[in-house]
Amino acid sequence: MAQFVDSYWDNGSLPIWITAQRQGLKAGSLHFPGTAATYKGETVRVRQVEPRFYDHSNDTDWRLNIDKVIGDWFHQQDLDIVTLYFGEPDLAGHTYGPDSPELKEMVQQVDRTIGYIRDKIQDHGLTDRLNIIITSDHGMTTMLRNGLVEEIILSKIPGFSFRDIQFQLLDYGPVGMLLPKEGKLEKVYQALKGSHPHLHVYKKEEMPARLHYKNHPRLLPIILIADTGYIVHGMLPLNNNKGEHGFDNEVMDMKALFRAVGPDFQRNLMVDPFELVDVYPLMCHLLGIYPEVNDGHLDNTKHMLVPKKNRVPEKNPEVLIGLTAVIGFLVLLFIITTSYNMWKRNRA
Repeated sequence: MAQFVDSYWDNGSLPIWITAQRQGLKAGSLHFPGTAATYKGETVRVRQVEPRFYDHSNDTDWRLNIDKVIGDWFHQQDLDIVTLYFGEPDLAGHTYGPDSPELKEMVQQVDRTIGYIRDKIQDHGLTDRLNIIITSDHGMTTMLRNGLVEEIILSKIPGFSFRDIQFQLLDYGPVGMLLPKEGKLEKVYQALKGSHPHLHVYKKEEMPARLHYKNHPRLLPIILIADTGYIVHGMLPLNNNKGEHGFDNEVMDMKALFRAVGPDFQRNLMVDPFELVDVYPLMCHLLGIYPEVNDGHLDNTKHMLVPKKNRVPEKNPEVLIGLTAVIGFLVLLFIITTSYNMWKRNRA
């Protein structure tokens, strides 16, 4: 499994817990993607790696993990940032579809779990010292199948041959990439372009600038993008998911949500949409650490924070200010429980 392959994760980017550790904070991670990996010789110092085979829907385990993160790692061990991951309701969305009763039931389970997080924070006297962020990493849309549409199957496209590319996949998903053999790029490109009304084919240098998806060295020469509800299949239509994500981020079904509450956030404030990449610099700002190079902008989110002059000071300067983020509602659920003490950092 990829979570145990260091090279899959240690690819030039760093998770926030490594960045925090390098700047003097204490970090932990429980089941969060990438927890098992080593990054430039460094791992998250307190961790519990998700087993290879794990029931992501078991809410009893969810509560035990929350108890460990809030009660032990955060409250007892005084960690500054902890990430806790749940694999639902992403799995239910893929299996049953975003409009299914099963997905609705799982969302209700997630809602109860968020309530449990709030309860545990209150039980440990952290309500006034923790900021809670609820967001998601992607949306989910219903797949178009059952003979209702003509599916995108590369093997059925006239003029296209898998013999002209270096390797093939069983399923390319909503977005796929092809590596043509030497001298075959134009042949592959011309065969695929315009071959299906819901398949968009680009040479990587032709990719729309708004997608920020054409200059990275890991991108292959040809990019395939399916319209919402369609999958790019290889030889046969083997992907039977009823729900899927990874489509154009301007599509409403792909939109993420964002909710935040805590001492650093203004109350009852509704803000305009912003890009998901803007959450990372916001979290770094709340932690008081310098972010790694990224595409986000703090200017897009800082207006939702309480101005420093209006912030009610803590009676005890030693108490910790923290951040709790629940990321992935409706798709994945992560909890990031973080704390930092700007007073101690400034004094150091």
